This record gives sequence, C-alpha cells and structure tokens, in this order.
Amino acid sequence: MRKLKVGIVGTGFIAEKFVLAASVLQDELEVWAVASRTNEKALEFANNYKIPNAYGSYEALAADPEIDLVYIATPHNLHLDNIYLYAKHNKNILCEKPLVINEKQALEAAAIAKQYGIFLMEAYWSVFVPAYDKFKEILHSGQLGKVDFMRAEIGFSHPGKRGFRKIDPAVAGGAMLDLGVYNIMIASEVFGYDAHVKEARASMNEYGTDIHDAFVLTYTNGQTAYLMDTLRGRLDNKAVIYGEKGCLTLHNYLGSQKVTLDINGDPPIDYEFPFDVNGYEYEIRHVCRCIREGKTQSDVMPLDKSIAIMKISDKIRHMINLKYNMED
Repeated sequence: MRKLKVGIVGTGFIAEKFVLAASVLQDELEVWAVASRTNEKALEFANNYKIPNAYGSYEALAADPEIDLVYIATPHNLHLDNIYLYAKHNKNILCEKPLVINEKQALEAAAIAKQYGIFLMEAYWSVFVPAYDKFKEILHSGQLGKVDFMRAEIGFSHPGKRGFRKIDPAVAGGAMLDLGVYNIMIASEVFGYDAHVKEARASMNEYGTDIHDAFVLTYTNGQTAYLMDTLRGRLDNKAVIYGEKGCLTLHNYLGSQKVTLDINGDPPIDYEFPFDVNGYEYEIRHVCRCIREGKTQSDVMPLDKSIAIMKISDKIRHMINLKYNMED
C-alpha cells in the first residue's frame, strides 16, 4: 500500500494535533510538507515535527507534485481561497471546520471540488471517533423509544493570541462558527437537517462578534433541540438525548470517549473508548481510505451535510445580527 503524502497548510494548534496523530499512521501516510505565510514559521514547524519540506507560501506547497492530500488548518475566512488554490492543482483536501463562513461559500466550495474532481471533506474529527459510532448505534437502535427532545452545550476559554483570534471579526471569529456549528452537527445527527430556528440569543463582545449563543431548533415532527455555546468559560460539553424509555449521553462530545445509556428502571451503562492517540487518527484513516478508493466525498461527512450546517448557522447569525465585512 503506497503511502499518501500530505501537505499541512497552517502551523497553529490544530495543525499540531493533526501531525501528532499522523505520526503513528506511518504505514498509511507521510507528512511530506508544511506551508505558512512566512519561511520562518514553516521552517520552525517542519523542524519541530521532522517534516522534510517547508514552504513560505501556500502557492509553493500547491506546486509540489508529490502531495496527494492537503490538510487546511488556516483561519476559516481563508478556507474558500485555499480550497480553490489546491483544487486547481489537483490536490485532495481535508479542510478544518467550519468549511467556510456561510452557505453561499459552502455551495461554491462543493462546486469547485466537483469541477476539479478532487476529494473534499470538512474536518469534523469528532464524528469519526469510536464513541460517536456507539452513540449513533444506540440512537438509531430504538432502545430509547420515541425521541423528541435533546440538549447540548459546548464551551471553552482560550487565553492570549489564540483566544483573540477566536473572536476577531477580521477572521470571521465568534462562538457560532467556532463552537456553535458542533451543536448544529449533533442536533442534525439526532433529528436531521430540516431545522427551524425558533429562537436565538447571543451576547456580543466589544469587537461585534458573539461570545455566547443560545438557540432552539425545532423540527417538523415536533422535536426540539436546546443548544448553547460559549467562548468564555467551560460548559459540561455533553449532548443528552431524551426518549420515552430513557436517555443517552455523549460526554465531552467534541472528541468523546464515553457514552452513557440510561434506560428507565435499569442501572446506567457506560461505554468507554480511549483514543489510540488524540482522536484525530480516526478521521485521518477515514480520509486515506476514501482517497485510495477513488471517492470524491466522504459517506460519513459528505458536503451536503456541511452545506446544511452552514445554512442553519446563517439563519442563527441573521437572528443575532452578526455579519462579517467579507460577506456580500
């Protein structure tokens, strides 16, 4: 089995997590190159992680004929331009979430991937971990009976430059695109993507972006999802699904390692799934398999899902009056 050669675009925290996971998958891939907007950053990252090639521009990495897969780990306001650059150089792409900043851009990204015939997937790494598979298995098994209600919350604080980047309007910062999309994703797994945004509230910061969000999604069969996210403070970071026969909890669902099934009248059952490395390894294996099989989309995270998440996010941002200068 030929190793896939991967190029990393960006040198931040997420790129580091990807490279650490990739380092134990050496039978499947090789991290071949890294690109940053300066030679200094690219060289520092390459030296730290023993990557053989460092490029001081995104274009230089795109021109490398050895690369089979590009992992885009830049700020999401750059993602559409990055996708176009690497697609036209016939590179397969794994792009960090959010894929782009709105539905219009998501549709454009999908059209670009189709035009050039390359693989493109949004990197929701948390849907590939074993605990998430168990969560889906139980959810769709009927053990909970009729499910009409769920709640999910996710929140973290990040100090320093990384914390400011997450709220900076110049890079489409804010809690919705950073964390709220995970809430939309998990609610869509439970109830589907035909959601009505019944209510949305946000606390805005001094830069005009959202620091806390609370929103309610409703669905045609009467189901309701109560969802909350914040960039200031740590929440329980779990999703709880309530059915007529019991409830199902996905703990720390941004990379869960534990699921609890609590059927009425029975002792709760915990299912635990420790990571092999840091959780990114499952997503990477999936993408490598897709590329080897000649697929242009993932069957787990197809582009239709990414587009639907952006559509719901757009509705919420409209209700909280959050629009970025780079949007039309």
